[in-house]
Amino acid sequence: MIIAVCIDDRNGMTFYGKRPSWDGEVIKDFMLLSSGRVLVAPFSAELFEDYDVIIDNNLLRKAKKGDYCFIENKNIAPYVKRIEKIYIYKWNEAYPSDKKFEMPDGFCLRESVDFAGYAHKCITRLTYVRGEENNER
Repeated sequence: MIIAVCIDDRNGMTFYGKRPSWDGEVIKDFMLLSSGRVLVAPFSAELFEDYDVIIDNNLLRKAKKGDYCFIENKNIAPYVKRIEKIYIYKWNEAYPSDKKFEMPDGFCLRESVDFAGYAHKCITRLTYVRGEENNER
């Protein structure tokens, strides 16, 4: 499975169960990258209302090889062995947060791309792949 997560400069994901920020340009970018099924949790469904996605609270358990999963409030630790690629969208801002994203071991940075968001001046998409050497920055 391929996952995407949005974090701030301190790896924050959520603050008391709410997303600290979001940007429609991230969703557009993620959907352009996805070439397979896209699964999202009910928590994230409103962000994808204009797209054909599968809404499932157990998306990480049900995702198959090649499926794309958008993660906002899920613990990926039990599923790390099945993750093929990780897209991290960084807000390049610091927001209050109580749930942090922990990058699993065994992934290497493959690409870093900056783009303008709708609500954020600069968003950075980091692409991590399992076990490859750093190819691009």
